[in-house]
Amino acid sequence: MRKRWKVIGQALLGVAMLAVLCVGNGAAQAQSGAESETYWSPFIGIVYPEGGPGNLAQSTKVNISVWPGSAVPCDRRPAPFDLFVAKDNEPVEFVAASEQGEFMLRRDGDHWFPSMEFNNVPADLRSNPRSQYRFLANASIWSHALDARTYYPNPVVPTGYAEGTPQSRDARIQVVWPHDGQGHPMPVNQARYVCFCQSKREPLDSRKGNHFGLWLRTPMIEKGTT
Repeated sequence: MRKRWKVIGQALLGVAMLAVLCVGNGAAQAQSGAESETYWSPFIGIVYPEGGPGNLAQSTKVNISVWPGSAVPCDRRPAPFDLFVAKDNEPVEFVAASEQGEFMLRRDGDHWFPSMEFNNVPADLRSNPRSQYRFLANASIWSHALDARTYYPNPVVPTGYAEGTPQSRDARIQVVWPHDGQGHPMPVNQARYVCFCQSKREPLDSRKGNHFGLWLRTPMIEKGTT
């Protein structure tokens, strides 16, 4: 009789342990699912010029749509992020915080997904068709231009020395030089190495604080080509 109760007790103990393991595993899965739902991983899905793509050369503003990089509920807002822009080889500047964007739903076939919309962001290609705007959100970059290929910019020439000790500085990339590792210039799509020159200067507006330059390695415009 004792042996029988001992077997029953061991069986009940095993069932209890199995139940604890199942409950614990279910809670872990629920927690993992909740974390995946809250993680937007935002990226720039599209930059739309005013008047549509056909009006790109005459556009002065753009609408920027930031999409989730993972599956999230349609009512889920992203964790706070910032939107930046860098014009040509100018330092990066703040555009807006995610809280300033418009939350909306977009449709892709039979599926809906949330997005953050930033409308009427300045990006003037009418005044200077050679300008290039690079928008940065989270870890994604979008290059907006009539011709987004890399060309050698006109480096900013220092005009003098700063007086006293600057409270803040702008760090800008002046030149990115692609080469073959032996010092010979190479097209960007063939180069395996780059050298870049960075300079620091007092900002034009000290309220902007410290900035950093942003360049993209894209096919370079070579002399004599179209």
